[in-house]
Amino acid sequence: MAPKKLGRGRVLHSQSCEIVNNIIQFMKKEAEEGISIPLTYYRDRVLAATGVSKNTYQRICKESKKKDLQGPSTSFQIPKKRKNMKKWKLNSFTPHQIKSIREIIYNFYMMEKKLPTIKGIRQKILDRGLL
Repeated sequence: MAPKKLGRGRVLHSQSCEIVNNIIQFMKKEAEEGISIPLTYYRDRVLAATGVSKNTYQRICKESKKKDLQGPSTSFQIPKKRKNMKKWKLNSFTPHQIKSIREIIYNFYMMEKKLPTIKGIRQKILDRGLL
């Protein structure tokens, strides 16, 4: 009986290809030199073959148990990518503009005795004609 193929026709990403390559190298090494890790130590064999850390192995086992309880239609959860927040580039401001913005913020604290807000700072910048 032929083994069941998962994800037939799907493209493997670089990390998946790297893990498959690690397994191939491990199996070739064992074919040439004999079994280096006893079969009863399956966790150590998996870690050596895949090259993943012990924490990753434990996390995947935990997710696998959850997946089995939820049913066969669910897939493994992967961490979501974090959005890169846009940063202001100070290179787009002249040193004079940066100094004026600092003065505006300082005046909020010292002269007006208020906490500066984005809206307030923006209004003062527009009033002075800095932008």
